[in-house]
Amino acid sequence: MKKIAIIGAGLSGLYLANKLKSSFDVEVFEKARGVGGRMSTRYAGPFQFDHGAQFFTSRSEAFKEFLSPFVKQGIVEAWHPKLSVYSAEKHHEDVWQEKHYIAVPKMNSLCKALSMNIQIHFNQEIALCERHENQWALFNKFKDCVGNFDMVIYTIPAPQAAKLVPDSFAYKEYLGAIPMLSCFALMLGWCSQQEMAFEAAIVKDSPISWMVVETKKPKRDGLITGTALTVHASNEWSQLHSQDNKEDVKRRLLEVLYKKFPKLSKNTEYENLHFWRYAKAQNVNDFSYFCDDVQNLAVCGDWCMDGRVESAFLSAHSL
Repeated sequence: MKKIAIIGAGLSGLYLANKLKSSFDVEVFEKARGVGGRMSTRYAGPFQFDHGAQFFTSRSEAFKEFLSPFVKQGIVEAWHPKLSVYSAEKHHEDVWQEKHYIAVPKMNSLCKALSMNIQIHFNQEIALCERHENQWALFNKFKDCVGNFDMVIYTIPAPQAAKLVPDSFAYKEYLGAIPMLSCFALMLGWCSQQEMAFEAAIVKDSPISWMVVETKKPKRDGLITGTALTVHASNEWSQLHSQDNKEDVKRRLLEVLYKKFPKLSKNTEYENLHFWRYAKAQNVNDFSYFCDDVQNLAVCGDWCMDGRVESAFLSAHSL
């Protein structure tokens, strides 16, 4: 049976693994300790944070069909938060006209369901792909060979893929020219209930672009009397400060947050800052994937289209 290696255990990689496993010997390599990619969940004592993707929409028939069994199983649910929009000193309540979804009880629950019966190597960062006779040999960051494969599929951000694919890959130069934007995610936890007029908030003209009260999401674990808040900085602000000291970034975001919401207690039980270096593609792209049929190499991911969760699925589905 032909062997296929998939680099990355996010939605794209796990969907592909499920579709290919009946016809090929499939192995997934993931540098993190769990599945999900930007659909992952951070745990901290009684708190949990969907610190990457906060929700997703479903616009294509293919994605709706894919989600249907997970909705029936209760792994995916519609989300109707109390939504506010803040601009300068004003704010107003809003309602999404389009249906939004989340995975329950955690955002990574969907990817965990997809990872069942899939051979995944965690904490395994691939650093090199070399041609050995008629197969591709993969090496981790410790220069250990982790296997030989007939085909390799990369489901990681374009800049990372550009560094890892061999020079013979037909689209290597193109991958390296795809700009991606970063995002800082600030996670705050209080054991006490914090007074907030929203469950989710869009913030304009500010270093902060998005906030969500994680403990208000459906079926979320954690302290019933506590509050978990995720704050996303805007992509533009994050890109501008991507080289700054993380403590300085956290301090600046906290200053903006407490100035805008002075009733929030500064006595948090948990504070952490995560940096998503490749959060989304800078431009909306008009391709679905890259596949070199001669080399038996392929690259796909949400960045191939418009960066949404559904785009991760559609890219893999097209490939």
